[in-house]
Amino acid sequence: MKINVKCITKGNRVIETKVIDRDFSGGVTVREFLEFMVEHTLQEYKERKEQTELIKVLTEQEIKDRAYAGRVDFDTNNGLKLPDPEEAKKNALESFEDGVTVLFVGDHKAESLTEVLHIGQDTEITFIKLTMMAGRLW
Repeated sequence: MKINVKCITKGNRVIETKVIDRDFSGGVTVREFLEFMVEHTLQEYKERKEQTELIKVLTEQEIKDRAYAGRVDFDTNNGLKLPDPEEAKKNALESFEDGVTVLFVGDHKAESLTEVLHIGQDTEITFIKLTMMAGRLW
């Protein structure tokens, strides 16, 4: 499956796309899919954190993408503590329920945590993280 992550904020205007080798064509609930994605993302984070790179060289395209997003860095995280998986799952589920994170499977918008999704290898998944307006009531 191909995962698109879009964050609609001024500081992050780049669409990140990842390919994940997992097939849910037999069906998976939105809750199970979000929990899988949290576990997968935390595992990637842990692996990046454990990598020891003496020198990391950014490609010209990486520099352009990061400059466009407003921050050129080397993906380093100096935090000492890994996120708690259960707390991260809880946060992801709450964000979905509150409408802060929107999930599209192809052109279909997932509406509830109990909805069953059929995600094959060629399915495009899009996560959109919304940013709330501050300072005004609409």
